[in-house]
Amino acid sequence: QRTLAVLTKLDLMDRGTDAYDVLCGRVIPVKLGIIGVVNRSQEDIHKKKSIDEALRYESAFLQKTYPSIANRNGTQFLAKTLNRLLMYHIRDCLPSLKTRINQMVSHFQTLINSFGEPIEDKGRLLLQIITKFASNYCATIEGTAKNIEVSELCGGARICYIFHETFARALKSIKPLDNLTTYDILTAIRNATGSKPALFVPEISFELLVKRQIKRLEDPSLRCVELVHEELQRIIQHCGAQQEFIRFPRLHEKIVDVVTHLLRRRLPETNLMVENLVGIELAYINTKHPDFNEAGIIHRALTGGDNITNTNQIQHKSKHDDRNNDQSTSGKSSSINRTLIQRNDGNELHVNGIQSSSHISNTTLTSPTIMSMAPLGDAVSIVFMIFIRIELLH
Repeated sequence: QRTLAVLTKLDLMDRGTDAYDVLCGRVIPVKLGIIGVVNRSQEDIHKKKSIDEALRYESAFLQKTYPSIANRNGTQFLAKTLNRLLMYHIRDCLPSLKTRINQMVSHFQTLINSFGEPIEDKGRLLLQIITKFASNYCATIEGTAKNIEVSELCGGARICYIFHETFARALKSIKPLDNLTTYDILTAIRNATGSKPALFVPEISFELLVKRQIKRLEDPSLRCVELVHEELQRIIQHCGAQQEFIRFPRLHEKIVDVVTHLLRRRLPETNLMVENLVGIELAYINTKHPDFNEAGIIHRALTGGDNITNTNQIQHKSKHDDRNNDQSTSGKSSSINRTLIQRNDGNELHVNGIQSSSHISNTTLTSPTIMSMAPLGDAVSIVFMIFIRIELLH
């Protein structure tokens, strides 16, 4: 539909031959047809033969040689045909071309309007953009941003979820007595005493085992720092959807690079702070902590504590009494010891009317292996009670 053939120099054909079949499309069929023309020769150009004379010669040649198709050939007919085809093509393409032009005009007009008014004070505008970005960043963390996400947690809400859900769940999944068996405790005690037999439980073995359990808190803490760092980087992209950043895309890229670099530079320092916090806990085991009060009560309950001292004093004062008085004194001491440790149906320990906060099974008091689960914060107290029980067994 777009091809138009032109056959030139019809006057140079040998006598007795013609191009009827070619011009009629019988040899090579062409959709828009084949038009024959007569061109000026090189001799005509040298003789400066005019275009009008060449057209008259062409018309006379076609009328003489191809009279039946002379009106459908020639340079003038070729010009009219090309002009007609061009007009048809413009008429077909003009509506879509006009629609495309209108769309481009509207698009670029919107883009021009988004650039705003001409900038007079560049420094002032730059300071306003940076201040607005910082305000939006803080507002996203505090939850006071104008555009609040409803499909997912983001910003400060996501950070709160990481601390109170993800991090807390990771801490609760750590069992204080994992990889800590009775054999490990006994081996640590023997290694701490060296070649001498142990009369009391060495403190160094207690600290060694407790520090090994405290060290397990470092990995989930560092993972929490990494999750918070990732969320802070996501907030950068969330705050970047401002009209000013659409107008100044290079400024947006530069701000994102600077803030990302700042967060990445603070990440090692934050990890170091977390490691230092764990190191502080490892450096000093505070046995005066309230969590150790329960272990002290159980120790006095198991060993008799002050009651044994009182009983010995009574026995020394009554050593000259008869045998019945000694038995009565012993019976009183036994009754006092029985009242020190009581158990209810829920397997909770009661010492002098004080209910224990951690749930300890019957095997806790009769075996050096603790089978019940306890909160992670009581891990040091639990290990301390294990050492007390081992000391009693010795």
